[in-house]
Amino acid sequence: MSFLSIAWQHFAHYPLVVLYNRDEFRDRPSEPLQRWQTRPVIYGGKDPKSQGTWLAISETGKFAALTDFHHAHPTPHEVTQSRGKLLMDYLKSDLDPDSFLRRTIHERQKTHPCNLILGDRHSLYYSCSVSRAEESLSPGIHSISDYFMDTPMPKCQYMKKALGKRLQDERLSEKEREELFELLARPMRFPEQDLPHRGFDPSYESEMSPLFIHQEHYGTLSSALITVDNAGHVCFSERNYQPGLPHKTHTLEFDIQTPLAGD
Repeated sequence: MSFLSIAWQHFAHYPLVVLYNRDEFRDRPSEPLQRWQTRPVIYGGKDPKSQGTWLAISETGKFAALTDFHHAHPTPHEVTQSRGKLLMDYLKSDLDPDSFLRRTIHERQKTHPCNLILGDRHSLYYSCSVSRAEESLSPGIHSISDYFMDTPMPKCQYMKKALGKRLQDERLSEKEREELFELLARPMRFPEQDLPHRGFDPSYESEMSPLFIHQEHYGTLSSALITVDNAGHVCFSERNYQPGLPHKTHTLEFDIQTPLAGD
């Protein structure tokens, strides 16, 4: 499933702020936040199965994330393209988000249903493989889970409001960063009357309604916080969870590099 809330050109000190929960089957192999040995250098987690990622940012300031898309009556099709690999293809390319999306229309129709969010220092785009929508996102706070962008799902509305209140126009302290991670770790379920009506059993919508999902075989495996300030300094923190064990947080920081002419 996964969940993403993103503040784009909304706060005075941070052109980009990202909060992300990765929801996945617990037995799926994955590697934590790392510095990929690529050109350009990419920072993010790694899916060893596809050699892709679910959330990453490059040293040139390109950003990419994905969430699943769930609907009750999906149209079956042959899956021959990895979603996470598409993110890596974008991050390693020299294409802007709009150009990449136009060039990969057919590839994106061969993936499992998903939402892609692609950006650079100038623009941010959303693409849905189900509706085949492609749109440039306006400055502001946007949230998405396993449905369409900015759909009024309870956890999306909750996080948009919480993010707006907590950041405002000041730089984040370490305490405030911790508070944002605590928001992402909230397991509260939302009232049934507030849940979406997509054809699923209400019990399914209730189980999937928390920001932090905890089930025996499926759940939130990690949370992430990315901030990019006006000087191009990136702070990428990832917190990993394993049932019964203390959580671990890893942070990588770097300055966005402007590509040299001819690179």
